[in-house]
Amino acid sequence: MERLLMVSLVGVLSVHSCLAISSSNVIDLSTLLAFKSEVKLDPNNILGSNWTEAENFCIWVGVSCSRHRQRVTALRLTDMGLQGTISPYVGNLSLLMPEIGHLHCLGVLILESNLLEGVIPASIQQCQKLQVISLAGNAFTGVIPKWFSNLPLLHVIFLGWNNLTEQNYLHGSIPSEMGNLQNLNGMNLGTNKLTGLIPLAIYNISSLLDIMLDQNSLSGTLPSTLGLWLPNLEKLILNHNEVSGDIPLYLSNCSQLIYLDLGFNLFTGKVPKNIGHSEKLQLGAIPPTIKEIKNLRRLYLDVNQLEQSIPIEICLLTNLGEIGNLTNLQTLLLSSNSLSSSIPSSLWSLENLLFFDLSLNSLSGGLHANMRALKMLQIIDLSWNIISGDIPIILGGFQSLYSLNVSGNSFWGPIPESLGELKTLDYMDLSHNNLSVAISKSLEAISHLQYLNLSFNNLSEEIPVGGPFANFTTTSVVGNEALCGLPIFQVQPCRSYSTHKSKIKFPMKVILPAIATVLILVALILILVLLQAEEQ
Repeated sequence: MERLLMVSLVGVLSVHSCLAISSSNVIDLSTLLAFKSEVKLDPNNILGSNWTEAENFCIWVGVSCSRHRQRVTALRLTDMGLQGTISPYVGNLSLLMPEIGHLHCLGVLILESNLLEGVIPASIQQCQKLQVISLAGNAFTGVIPKWFSNLPLLHVIFLGWNNLTEQNYLHGSIPSEMGNLQNLNGMNLGTNKLTGLIPLAIYNISSLLDIMLDQNSLSGTLPSTLGLWLPNLEKLILNHNEVSGDIPLYLSNCSQLIYLDLGFNLFTGKVPKNIGHSEKLQLGAIPPTIKEIKNLRRLYLDVNQLEQSIPIEICLLTNLGEIGNLTNLQTLLLSSNSLSSSIPSSLWSLENLLFFDLSLNSLSGGLHANMRALKMLQIIDLSWNIISGDIPIILGGFQSLYSLNVSGNSFWGPIPESLGELKTLDYMDLSHNNLSVAISKSLEAISHLQYLNLSFNNLSEEIPVGGPFANFTTTSVVGNEALCGLPIFQVQPCRSYSTHKSKIKFPMKVILPAIATVLILVALILILVLLQAEEQ
């Protein structure tokens, strides 16, 4: 978004000065004052203190004017907490006297991240020089107006996040007329309540770089020729909709694509092999040809139905910055699929990895004993797979780890003493495994531990009471029948030292006299034997 705005703003600076007469400046002033009058809440009193007739309106906060004619060319009032409606007189900012002609000056209208409400005023379509409009992050209602197609120079349209309350949101379908905006570079209509099909005309805008329609209820399929129509596409974000069908075969033609998010939809089929794999695909395997996407930088694959194994080729994506990258990989999210086989050992050599989530798959095998300590890693989530074997001691060397979840697997053996060295750990879930022996007292040293779940294992002996264990209850250890400890854990009491001593003391009272009796009998027998020997 930032890059698109910068490109468009540079274009605005080159807008030809508009012819102006004194009355046109009066129109601009009165229009701005009309806009101010519709603002019902100005929490920082920016408009109240700054937008006054004592100062030239061209130096008001958020107002930009043409250099020579002093006409308003841009209005930027982002993130000010303004509440109210947009005055219909905003359209006058581009309207000169009828006899001179409609020489529109307003090029940028940015009112995002406020609390503006009501419908988007139709008078905005009079701003024929408008190149950038951003009304995102407000509380507008109604449908997306068809008249946006009457703004031929529009480069950027951002109307996302207009669902701040259940009563306020943009709804309805995306007007097919928006396909007439042949200069459009960026479209963000995400996080609204839009329904219906994505108009095919949208895919005919060859200048489009960014399409963000996420978190709506859009349906239908993607055209098979999408990649042929949008060769310059950099972002395609359609997650959290109801789009179905296959992933377009020619998506590989989008050679500039760096961000693709198709997750939480109804896609079927396999990831096209000719693109290797781009994003959150819903069904099929991650093909080895993923290595062919040399410029891929972000890849999210969580909450889908991916099958088979994780290909080793994922580590050949040298530019990938956020999942399955080489030295630059920071985030790997492959949760909630049907991935099988073992975890490739090469993934444990990604030194810049911060977040590692392979949960809710069918991964098997064990964790490599010779895996490297990833000192940058903050989150490990391998929960609900079928991974087995010991929990590696090396995990204690992950110095930045604050969340460890390996629950719902088949790990066995003791809890490593080395886990007590994870001083930054806040969350640990080792539940639903086959861990045995005593709970390591080294865990008492993890002073920041807020959540611990060791339930449903085969742990035994006494539950530690020091350190963070003072704040835990039975939910942390339930399902370990051989554990004992304090009543708060609702387990059997451990045998105290005195009871244990008395139990030892009782048999000793019997054993010692018996031994003494035996020794006496042996001595008497020896004496008798010696006496008989002397007599002979």
